[in-house]
Amino acid sequence: MIPAWLVRAKAERDALADRVAKLLVFIGSPQFERIDEDESGRLRRQYDAMSTYLEVLCERIKAAEAS
Repeated sequence: MIPAWLVRAKAERDALADRVAKLLVFIGSPQFERIDEDESGRLRRQYDAMSTYLEVLCERIKAAEAS
């Protein structure tokens, strides 16, 4: 039986991966180029933080599935 926390972690991973992908698309869009420098910097930092969080979730899931 899969532990409840692992089910939640996988759901969170999937939702976060979707948001990260959408943010990356936006960062690569012409609209992004029209945003002021401060806001575009914050969005890039947000993308970095979300990507790091996604990596950690994936590592935790992988480790749990291996044990």
